[in-house]
Amino acid sequence: MSYIIKCLLFLISLICATALPLREEAPVDPLVADFISPPAATQPRCYWYWMNGHISKNGLTKDLEAMKRVGIGEAYIGVIKGGATKALTEEWWSMIDHAVREGTRLGVDIGLFNCPGWSQSGGPWVKPEQSMRYVVQSEKLVCIHNPLTQSIKRVIPVRCSYITPRPEWR
Repeated sequence: MSYIIKCLLFLISLICATALPLREEAPVDPLVADFISPPAATQPRCYWYWMNGHISKNGLTKDLEAMKRVGIGEAYIGVIKGGATKALTEEWWSMIDHAVREGTRLGVDIGLFNCPGWSQSGGPWVKPEQSMRYVVQSEKLVCIHNPLTQSIKRVIPVRCSYITPRPEWR
């Protein structure tokens, strides 16, 4: 009889233990969760300049591993000048292939600039009248107690003479 009572008590305690609800975790705020572990689409991106063709497959792998380690999600390759590994040669394409494969392995997307050198915006062959946009500024001091009766003149852009290329940039 004692054995039967012990078995019944054991079964009852087992049923009670499994019938109790498990402790629920507090709901996690999605904003906090995304801050702690950002989604891939929000990871920072960087420009990855290949300066003067001084690149190697081992160096590219190390660069990409460092990018992954600090949370960079995409790197845009920009070629600055020619140098040791000239752009668009077979060797250069093998470096691009290697970078894309390593980026895929590590989860770092790879992008390319649309042209080699000068960061897409031209070079010394571009005449001033063909160059990119100007930065202009205008200021008009007004009193909030009086209505504005004067018109605000449009600022005519002028070539910034203080930003001139240095001889060593050519």
